[in-house]
Amino acid sequence: MNVHMTESELEKLVIGRLAVAGLAGIVDRHLTQFLWVGEEFFTEVVLTDASKQADVDQLMKGVKEELEKAGIALDPLVRSRWEVAEVHYVGPARSPEGGIMTAFDFRAQLQSGSRAIEVRVDVTITALSILRQKLGIEKFTLHGWSPAKGDVSEEDIRAAVKGFLETHLQQGGTSSWDPLLEPHLTLNEGAMSYFLGHSTAFQELHFAVTDAFSPPVRKSFLQSLAASKRKIENFDDVLPELSNMLGGVYAGRQKLNSAGELFDKLSQGERELLKGYFIARMHELSAKEPKLVEQFKSVFG
Repeated sequence: MNVHMTESELEKLVIGRLAVAGLAGIVDRHLTQFLWVGEEFFTEVVLTDASKQADVDQLMKGVKEELEKAGIALDPLVRSRWEVAEVHYVGPARSPEGGIMTAFDFRAQLQSGSRAIEVRVDVTITALSILRQKLGIEKFTLHGWSPAKGDVSEEDIRAAVKGFLETHLQQGGTSSWDPLLEPHLTLNEGAMSYFLGHSTAFQELHFAVTDAFSPPVRKSFLQSLAASKRKIENFDDVLPELSNMLGGVYAGRQKLNSAGELFDKLSQGERELLKGYFIARMHELSAKEPKLVEQFKSVFG
């Protein structure tokens, strides 16, 4: 096998193996991608039917092992496209031991091809306070939920849960959420505030920063900063480099907006919040990875 494999050659290899296995027909070719990220390939195979995800995952592990023998590193990710079919209220949320929690148990039916699953979302009481503010309902306290008395309706909460899940499902790359592996989420005050309180542009940039500092990508991100002679402490200088992260790590070849264009759409408060988040992640990386700091002195210096 050619050690100097190209992205196109890797794509041809993977799609060929999937075709032989009778699995190529469930691959979303628009979202699936094959990228070289500095020292290894990253492959994100997106399926239209989660019932075959385990089969494709096993096939990709085989491809990974085969490439390793040829000296080629591959980081494969297999995920499926899901749709939120229905959300319903179950009752007060309970802990694994059966105790009542300060949250409400909502269940959602997700569908991906022929595979259907149920996921649980615990909506905390404090999250309801954020929803009340958004809807202009101020007379209720944090002690409970009283829809019969004019509080936030069950329909409103179901809509918030559906939007919360759809936001998670839209993220690709290392930001993606796999409901097969994590069927239980919590919609708390912070998550509700983030989901309802910030623009789509802010959410996209927030995910881009998260991905830039994620373990599989941060070295490549620092390499790009070094090549461009940018200082990581200067957020405005670094902002253009975040364009490659939009939509989740390795988001695909087509990008409708650059990071700079999205940043221009933010309110002043959102800009400050995003900058603060970036600086916090930078300091966290500096503290936890001194070897990377030493390796990229020109970026951190």
